[in-house]
Amino acid sequence: DYGKIILTILENGYAAVAPDYEGLGTPGLHPWLHHESAGNTIIDGIRAYRNLATAVGSFTTTDRWGVWGHSQGAMAARAANVLANDTAPELTFVGSVEVAGINNVNITEEFLENTLARKTLVGRYKGPFRLFPFWGYGAMSILALNPTTFDVTTLLGPVFLQEVEVAPNVSVPLYQLAA
Repeated sequence: DYGKIILTILENGYAAVAPDYEGLGTPGLHPWLHHESAGNTIIDGIRAYRNLATAVGSFTTTDRWGVWGHSQGAMAARAANVLANDTAPELTFVGSVEVAGINNVNITEEFLENTLARKTLVGRYKGPFRLFPFWGYGAMSILALNPTTFDVTTLLGPVFLQEVEVAPNVSVPLYQLAA
């Protein structure tokens, strides 16, 4: 329950910023697990809070900040940690806490080349669909980062490319339901 964590942060006199990552609360695709996008979203959230606090005038502000994140948020916290000093030199970054982070996941040219060399990532995937959302998020992330050069059919097999009716006369590929 993140509400309890945020309440504890506030009760101890700190501000809490919960960013809405690129493509989730804004138009466009969400580049899931893209370090630069996630890290910059957090840093932009810190700057937005400081601007609001200055405009309202009733909040105390400081140039010191840190970040806590869980799961995808932990990856974003790590990315903000890496980007902080170069991207936000006007702020003093004091550290990050990364809980249950997603590790060793980079969507890179090497990943794409290796995947495309095997023809398909999940074409012969026979297991339960419990991992299905990750395939959809991954495909949509690569598409968000490479909209003109990435062909999703080269990554996903026929099972995930099946059309599913989500409303009368409206169908989408199965992988998009996860994203």
